[in-house]
Amino acid sequence: MREKHRYILVRSSESIKALLGSGYTADTGKEFSKLINRYMLFELGDVHYSDSNPQVAAILDDKTFILKVLLKGFKDSVVGLAFINKVNNIPISFITLKSSGTIKSIKEYYKSRFAELPAQN
Repeated sequence: MREKHRYILVRSSESIKALLGSGYTADTGKEFSKLINRYMLFELGDVHYSDSNPQVAAILDDKTFILKVLLKGFKDSVVGLAFINKVNNIPISFITLKSSGTIKSIKEYYKSRFAELPAQN
């Protein structure tokens, strides 16, 4: 049977570039995913981490990303994100903006909520 996933739209108080520091490369998604996984493992522990299996599905802008988790560990993942308060000795908070069963609805919500305002003359 196929495992069901949930997608979580997350906004951080600091930029992803600042969190990665010297690890900032062309493949930002992979490095940021490793970083988030390390801190989620610390907060959740082995059992709850394996229940949620968090993965960074997409980086939408410098402070917003989509986290893909298993439905079984969804609540643990949201709590784990809330408990992370430092990444690489940088004070940070992660805010869960929306969760959904499809990545498409998360991206539509992001576009409607964070669409850039047209320039005024």
